[in-house]
Amino acid sequence: LGNLFTNPKLSRISPEPLFVSSVQHKATMELKEEGVEAAASTSIAVSRSFLQYTINRPFFFIIRDDISGIPIFLGTIKDPKPQLQMVPQEKLVVNLERMRKSEEFVAPK
Repeated sequence: LGNLFTNPKLSRISPEPLFVSSVQHKATMELKEEGVEAAASTSIAVSRSFLQYTINRPFFFIIRDDISGIPIFLGTIKDPKPQLQMVPQEKLVVNLERMRKSEEFVAPK
């Protein structure tokens, strides 16, 4: 899956060079007396051009829910490299309780 974002080979879709501009996944689960109902869907957007960002210093980022403003993912990049490096999922764990107690973290209103 990492190659889809760094070096996609999508020539069977279009002769023009393409890249993945976004991936969205939605999962729902409803618990009722009758049982549990779960559903999931994924969509991928492919574009012909892209914005390029140069990240040359450490930074902190927050991905927030558009409606509530609640952080759903927090992370840091301590040592950015010129090329994308995949990080195993288990290394992306964030200690939310410690962040809530931190004086530097300000929760959205």
